[in-house]
Amino acid sequence: MSGLDRLPERMLQVELKRQVADSAELKGSFQALGSTSVLTHRIFSAAPYDVQINPGSAPNVPKFHRVDVEYVPDDETFGGAFCLDLKVKARNLSGGRVDSWAIEIERKPVVDGAQRWSVYYITYGFPEDAVRLKFYLFALGSGTFTVNVVN
Repeated sequence: MSGLDRLPERMLQVELKRQVADSAELKGSFQALGSTSVLTHRIFSAAPYDVQINPGSAPNVPKFHRVDVEYVPDDETFGGAFCLDLKVKARNLSGGRVDSWAIEIERKPVVDGAQRWSVYYITYGFPEDAVRLKFYLFALGSGTFTVNVVN
């Protein structure tokens, strides 16, 4: 015998109505998370590449490059949208792929709601070391990003 069988007559209907009402109330205006805030958005620019890194002028001399990427969410409610990941697509000037080991991505602390990364790349002074970088951010919510070549 189940617990439902022990309820007085019509109590099952009353209990179901209460459960439906509770569920509707929880999903109503008090729901701050859910719907579009749970969707993952891929954020990227319309340009074919975001930044071009040119090699140093002296052959066989390593030059360290740093590019800072900053993501600012559109909605700052509850601390803003969290950016889950930054991906970098790197191509040399002839369109060939650049090995992923050549690029290092470091996540920085969040400052005033802006999420930041530094992307590092080394060139050795040869023309074929020049690369074009395209950034893709995967975030819970929408936002914009900026790119700044540091060195």
